[in-house]
Amino acid sequence: MLVSFILIRFANLEHYKDTRFGKYIRRYMTRPVEITRLAGYALMALGAWYQFVWLIPLGLLIIVLAWLRGVLLPQDL
Repeated sequence: MLVSFILIRFANLEHYKDTRFGKYIRRYMTRPVEITRLAGYALMALGAWYQFVWLIPLGLLIIVLAWLRGVLLPQDL
């Protein structure tokens, strides 16, 4: 959290907005996608905590699919 705070507070990240990645994030990283990523992280954390190893790759898969939403489903549904 400290590194995120320092980056947000002091780094000049404006030029990243106009890159292809910045435009992709602006268009496809919606609140539902963020919640999906959080759910994937929660599955990974629960899998690690309770030692259900199969939950860790499942959570990771959910996160990766959420990040790739714009690539896999380019049209807004």
